[in-house]
Amino acid sequence: MLTYKSEFLSLCNFWALRSIQTVSLTLLLLLCGGFWSPASATGPALWIAAPQQNPGPPGAVGGVIELRPSEISVSGTPKQITITKATLNLSAASGIGFQANGAMWVCTLNNKLLKFGPAQLNNLAAVPLPTPKVVISSNQFGFNIGCFVTPAGALWVVDAMHNAVHKYTHAQLVSATLTGGNINMDPAVTITDDVDLASPAFATKDAAGNLWVSSFSNNQLVEFAASQITTSGSPAPAVIISSPSLNGPGQPAFDPAGNVWVTNALNNTVVKFTPAQLAATGSPAATAVISDNGFGSLVTPWGCTFDDLGRLWVYNYGTASSISTTMVLFGRGQLAANGASAPTPRITLSGLPVFAAQITTGPSY
Repeated sequence: MLTYKSEFLSLCNFWALRSIQTVSLTLLLLLCGGFWSPASATGPALWIAAPQQNPGPPGAVGGVIELRPSEISVSGTPKQITITKATLNLSAASGIGFQANGAMWVCTLNNKLLKFGPAQLNNLAAVPLPTPKVVISSNQFGFNIGCFVTPAGALWVVDAMHNAVHKYTHAQLVSATLTGGNINMDPAVTITDDVDLASPAFATKDAAGNLWVSSFSNNQLVEFAASQITTSGSPAPAVIISSPSLNGPGQPAFDPAGNVWVTNALNNTVVKFTPAQLAATGSPAATAVISDNGFGSLVTPWGCTFDDLGRLWVYNYGTASSISTTMVLFGRGQLAANGASAPTPRITLSGLPVFAAQITTGPSY
């Protein structure tokens, strides 16, 4: 069996090159007696973790990318604000999470956790390659691919090699920030499961604080209850979803109604499971299945996140022959339909780096 690292780096080999069409939309909305334009758009920025692949497209570098609201309001090729090789670690960026104060944590494929402060992110025009405030290492890491920050300020990291998820408490992150620089610090909590987790990819929490992990190699979505993740160990999952609708699951994301949406890298779909389907272990068919629209709307979808309007952004990983890839937006009306559908995305962003990992929303503008 291939290692997860080789599986991840070879995802692009599963699909032949498809024609990707971008859709140009012109939006003209009357608002408060005046006209709205993309340049005046406000809201959260989108952030992308894009590790450098080797081999990769000529001239491509790894790092993290910010797409500001004015750049993601209509279809087209957005201006990308990129933080690249300020450090060698950043070229392997794979996951991103934001604290409530706007500080950004980045996990990397070479097993580092990097912190950038809000002032650094707001000053990228003047200092485009900021040095991380903190770099955390731990010999408990194996191959970290995804991360997220909880509302309480804890940082969870998904370790694909060790079939594990690691937690750093808010107190640990504060301590690391006060110390600054390069730090060796082990997680406060590590949850492992070599039976039900097989090359886990990403994780998130539901409204009740339960931890959900996508397991790539065995096509499962696994829940650890909030009561199971306070101390290290190998608890039996509270819920295991082993649905036929899961095929190479990537990033999961909960919508405002409590439904979880999951990308499927190996069959070009995004699927929805309802709270009722997530309540107990089973193999339910997804309530909704969004497929490629025939024009490259979904090409190895991998990352996904909801914005502040309840719309779903999906990042396409691309193919082995892709030079660039796309990110697409599905509106709330499109997400409301159950069953199978293949809608044309409301917005398609083009010219983005292939083989990117995680996406998330960041501070608002």
